[in-house]
Amino acid sequence: METDNRHLRNASRVAIALVMMFGYYMLNPRSVWAGATDPVQGTSTFVGSWVLTAVNASSVAPTAGEESSPGKPWRRISGIYPHLAATSRSWTECGIGAVVPWAGKLWYVSYVAHIAGEGVGLYEIGPDLAIRKRPESVVGTHAGRMVHRESQQLFLGPYVIDKQGNVRVIEGLLRERITAYARHLFEPHRFVYAQAMEGKLYEVDVETLAVRAIADLTQVLEIREGRAHFKGAYTSQGRLVVANNTYDSADAVRGWGGGRLAEWDGQTWKVVQRTAYCEVTTAAGVWAIPDDPGPLWATGWDRNSVILSVLSEGQWYHFRLPKASQSHDHGWCTEWPRINRVAPQTCLLDMHGMFFRMGEDFGPSRARIDPFAAHLRIVPDFCVWEERLVLAGNQNSAMLFGPSTRQQPRHRTGGQPQSNLWFGTLEELEQWGEVHGWGQIDFLPPPQLREKVEGQKQREGSTYYTSDPILVAGYKNRTLFLLWKAPAGFARCSGQFVVEECPEGLAFLPRVTVRRGDMTQPGAGYRFVVNQPVTVYLAVHDRGDPKLPGKWKPTPYRLRWRHDQVYTDRIYEAEFDAGEVVIPEHNGRNALGHYGVPHLCFVRPKQGRLEELEITDLPAELGAQVDRPSEGFCPGESLRLKLEMDRTGSGQFEPVQEFVVQPGENRWWQLADEEAVRWIRLSAEKPVPVTLALVANPFYSEARRHGNRFQELPLADSPEARLSGAMLPLAEKLWVWANVETPSECRPLGFFRVEPDLAVLPGDEGSVDRKPSGAARILPAWNRQMIGTVLVIGRYLVDERGAVRKIEGLPREVFVATVRHPAGPERCYLLAESGVLYEVDIASAQVVGQIDIPQNLGLEPDQIRFRAGHSVGSVLIAAGIAPDGRSGILVEGTGTTWRVIDTRPFAEVCNLGAMSEEVVAIGWDRASAFWLVRNLQGRWDCLRFPKASPAIEQNIALYRPRIREVETERVLLDCHGIFYEVSGLPYARSIVPVCAHQRFLSDFASYRGMLVLMGVSADAEPSENIVGEGSLRLWFGKTDDLWQLPSPRGWGGPWAQSAIRAGEPSEPFLIYGFPRKTLRIQHTANQPVTVEVEVDPTVQRTHWVKIAEVAVPPGQEIVYEFPQGLSAHWLRLIADTSCQITAQLELQ
Repeated sequence: METDNRHLRNASRVAIALVMMFGYYMLNPRSVWAGATDPVQGTSTFVGSWVLTAVNASSVAPTAGEESSPGKPWRRISGIYPHLAATSRSWTECGIGAVVPWAGKLWYVSYVAHIAGEGVGLYEIGPDLAIRKRPESVVGTHAGRMVHRESQQLFLGPYVIDKQGNVRVIEGLLRERITAYARHLFEPHRFVYAQAMEGKLYEVDVETLAVRAIADLTQVLEIREGRAHFKGAYTSQGRLVVANNTYDSADAVRGWGGGRLAEWDGQTWKVVQRTAYCEVTTAAGVWAIPDDPGPLWATGWDRNSVILSVLSEGQWYHFRLPKASQSHDHGWCTEWPRINRVAPQTCLLDMHGMFFRMGEDFGPSRARIDPFAAHLRIVPDFCVWEERLVLAGNQNSAMLFGPSTRQQPRHRTGGQPQSNLWFGTLEELEQWGEVHGWGQIDFLPPPQLREKVEGQKQREGSTYYTSDPILVAGYKNRTLFLLWKAPAGFARCSGQFVVEECPEGLAFLPRVTVRRGDMTQPGAGYRFVVNQPVTVYLAVHDRGDPKLPGKWKPTPYRLRWRHDQVYTDRIYEAEFDAGEVVIPEHNGRNALGHYGVPHLCFVRPKQGRLEELEITDLPAELGAQVDRPSEGFCPGESLRLKLEMDRTGSGQFEPVQEFVVQPGENRWWQLADEEAVRWIRLSAEKPVPVTLALVANPFYSEARRHGNRFQELPLADSPEARLSGAMLPLAEKLWVWANVETPSECRPLGFFRVEPDLAVLPGDEGSVDRKPSGAARILPAWNRQMIGTVLVIGRYLVDERGAVRKIEGLPREVFVATVRHPAGPERCYLLAESGVLYEVDIASAQVVGQIDIPQNLGLEPDQIRFRAGHSVGSVLIAAGIAPDGRSGILVEGTGTTWRVIDTRPFAEVCNLGAMSEEVVAIGWDRASAFWLVRNLQGRWDCLRFPKASPAIEQNIALYRPRIREVETERVLLDCHGIFYEVSGLPYARSIVPVCAHQRFLSDFASYRGMLVLMGVSADAEPSENIVGEGSLRLWFGKTDDLWQLPSPRGWGGPWAQSAIRAGEPSEPFLIYGFPRKTLRIQHTANQPVTVEVEVDPTVQRTHWVKIAEVAVPPGQEIVYEFPQGLSAHWLRLIADTSCQITAQLELQ
């Protein structure tokens, strides 16, 4: 256990600080603004030099309020002090929105979502780390913070704190969610601006705290594409700059949306960018200075990358940074990413799972920035205090929603919302995750932004169009892909529905559409006339069994579009001479009698340019229309582009490579690690619809992956006894059901609770067996889940006050899952290992019914040992494993009607966190581990992943993988010995391997801002990271400790003695995060088989690029070594011959 008692150093620090401040004031008397001191740079000035000072430890008179007890060393675990945790009695979240050193103390404000709940407020932490909740605390959702130098006050959420630590509340802002403060443009000594999340901009009198509304930015900036969600604001260079981070799936389709970066000179508002933006600041940050002369920065993102926009000398410049995660690709999931100064001349920028290090003078001619460390933690704010880097957090959420009588937490496996601070150093932060990432630059922006590109060319007088530059410095294993861009976002039917994915070969052809029409009638057929011979590609809605005339031939193309769900079209083709083109009706229909939508046509001229093709005589009565997405291109025409590099960040780009490509053609190449280059961009003589994609796998450092903190968690091949079970935080405690397991037996320990001081107590009277004979009285359990506001764990119910009740009427069964009842939170199911679902009434704590799944399916008793259960809507899902571990079952049903989805072994079923009702089932077969992903329409798709330890399948009784949110809206998934960070957003499903832990971890959770793991050795001694008393042992640390475990590695592939058909792509296999890859292929055909190796660099599996063809003779195994460091997200294989084949990869 680490201890930290800093009392004795405070007096000397104060003396040193006073001497340094006195000397500085004597040298710079005109630049002093007393009381407003940046603890990093000692900025008592708004211009001039910076000095490093200690934080003044001046005392604050005690006031009434909640307070922790000082006088003893505080327990510190992996940089986290459990007693400093923020918790709330809400059913949304509890983040720490802002953390600021001020008046000799560290202040933080915690928040809930939507100003709903209780328990959050304003906290102060003294140099001795004693914490007190201020009595002025109010419930809210606040993250705005700024020091007002003239009045010597800190504005923090709705609070105003003077230099003595006295607190006032801005009553006029209590109904708003304050996200930013900024200096006033005209009377900065008297007023500050306050920005609210919903878009209201206020003026606050710094003395009286009177509030006056200035503008509704939702109206002023014409935000129509989504709900306003304003974040940052800052005043610099004579203007107020604001950011709105509205972003959802529609933005991902369009490439632009409701997000805004905008500026105001006091008279006129101007929109700078129409995509999501979060932070706006300068190097001064929270210590805002008058007439700030330095560059202003704004961070945002779109579907392609992170965006760093810079205002320098009145002009905007835009830079692209790779993403390290797409978990943040929604306006709700971007928890206040910041830019703050952390050392002299050094700032940290946090965005999309990566810290970047940049100079405080970053600008168009000094564009020096480097990726610093990847992280799993949500970091709403950070600062330097008492010579330590302090990171705020938001570790656990519940996200209750729905009518008040039917509320269910959206995050089923979260429990009570809570978070904490992390204390460390820059050197420690740098040892978190290795640098990695991906990003894209679109040469041709969305149509709504093209006017800006034209204007830029005219201003610069250039003969070339250029893309934004994207950062490549600091990354290893850099692979670049030049992709013909397939535009999406156009209408599937005239004025209706949105196309999300379109084949590259068709994307830029003229399109003909008609209106949807009456769904109870066949989709209308129609005719039109062309002036030359053409090939027509017909998008046919995949509904029913539509009949087409014989001239229409199938193609491998597919089209994906969205109405209330995602639909798929099959693409057919036919040739027509000049004259009339006849499009048949869609006569297929579903079980409800609804017909497919009318066909969409893509028209390609046999020769000539696209603008020479005329399409006329369309049926106006059907709303027919022609859309021409691209003019000036001829099918087969070559296009010229240049790759340009800025090697030093000076803003000077030089052309280094020219490409000649044809529409639809993709290219790829590797950028050598030793190539000294900072930024790259594309240029061409005219806008070209291509995308340049960068993918950079981590360069793993085994020195940082020593795993010292995890030595008491035995590896999967160890015979020693370890703890297993289930746990969840609620009512300020961590509730635990624990068992002791070996490969040959499992013994229950019982029900426990961990207190806020980490003391371990029985969860309920009589719930813990203290004698060996007690094993016969209770049985093991692994179930837990929130049902409304009640935790159902083991055989117990725990309410939000911490009251415990035992469920009566349960038989002697081993329970493996708690499952929500489709009818609502008044009831739930407990799934037994036998496959029986026991229905429990929450109010009475009684069993009131049961569903015998094996009996409904006609299975023999003990044929399947069930492991997991879940529900989505009215559908119940269950999964299990056969005793031999080689087969199993995945089923779904409603009560007495069940259907088998798959008969391979499955060990977990769960949704992907608070932002998704998509369900993942974790299974395996001979080829690999895999996930079956159930979308909102009930379709299951397979994604394949490597296996990391052979011991897992050799000891299958111990294997209980989990899917959990341990950082708000970031999903951690354990699959076959590898932890993955997974985005819960269906339209941005990034999957990043974190480590190959190679252990049996039956559960993990968040408690008081810490990660908690089950799987500790039963004989482990308590230590810094091992918490326990009596027989219970748990591992505590921070989520980013996982980067210390061995780097991702494993084996597996798409095929293992698999019967395949010629030309049919394999299921996708993840290769991101594995720099070294070897592929081994063999087959049983009596002729050579050629296998195409394709990779996808785009996360969403929408652009497959062929990187190799492997010829495999009969009777031989061929080994293909991937180019060293080749980076992409997914791999798939396509064989030219139907056969039985094996294709396996070794991944390191």
